[in-house]
Amino acid sequence: MSPRAGLDKGRILQEAAIMADQGGYDTVTLAAVAKSLSVQPPSLYNHISGLPELRKMLAIKGLEELYHCMANHTDNSVNEIAQSYLAFALNHPGLYEASLKAPDPFNEEVQEAGNKILNLIIKLLNGRGLEGDNVYHAVRGFRSLLHGFVMLEMVKGFNMNLKLPESLDFAVTAYIAGLEAKADEEP
Repeated sequence: MSPRAGLDKGRILQEAAIMADQGGYDTVTLAAVAKSLSVQPPSLYNHISGLPELRKMLAIKGLEELYHCMANHTDNSVNEIAQSYLAFALNHPGLYEASLKAPDPFNEEVQEAGNKILNLIIKLLNGRGLEGDNVYHAVRGFRSLLHGFVMLEMVKGFNMNLKLPESLDFAVTAYIAGLEAKADEEP
């Protein structure tokens, strides 16, 4: 079977990303993508090897877009990066979920995309007196704070009359102050 004109790996990925953002990560199946593209599912196999490859591609796209969203600031402040993280996750919930669910997190391409985010956060936290493994503990804490914030907002868990960006700034500022205090305690 010859490939359908206009259908390629990029188009398939684009359609899968739209589907994930609109209906959720789990709605992305080969049958659903094929239907959305008005092709038969076997036509997709001319371009991708199957659902695991498509999910890997979604994970990489999610990680790369999250990185670009976070890195696209002139001042690169921790609070601005946190706001960008939140905005990306809320605007692209399917891609955000895909970035968390890489089918093979040890895949070299997935690791490379994830390491860009890791290195960006390390750079942001640099100069706060953290050394050794504590830098990675701080990155994990920062990511956990952001992910928790995102998940609570996604399920409308912040049903208060407070502005979301202000709450996130408060939480991030308190976290950074705690990191700096912790670093001052270290010998």
